[in-house]
Amino acid sequence: LKLPAVIHLEMSFCNIRYVHANAFRYLRNLQHLDMHYNSISSLPAGVFNHTQKTLWTLDLSHNRLTANSTSGLLFRNKQQILGLTLSNNRLVEIDESLFETIT
Repeated sequence: LKLPAVIHLEMSFCNIRYVHANAFRYLRNLQHLDMHYNSISSLPAGVFNHTQKTLWTLDLSHNRLTANSTSGLLFRNKQQILGLTLSNNRLVEIDESLFETIT
């Protein structure tokens, strides 16, 4: 998608199973991303790197994420996330390094 003006993207209840590594590459002004109630089981590393300066809220609740599938949440640089929702996934534990780049 080449939609640089999009700031809010709602993709809930879409039966999404896979997120491509470059899915958000051209959404550089994205502030709010809601992908709850899908079937996402993993996130590719760096999937949110192109939104790292603008993304404020991210809702991935009610998916199939596990502790081994959250590497896509690791941001390259300091990221200011105001809201991160991961409830109702298959997370038993979360590596503390996930939060090292979130301010």
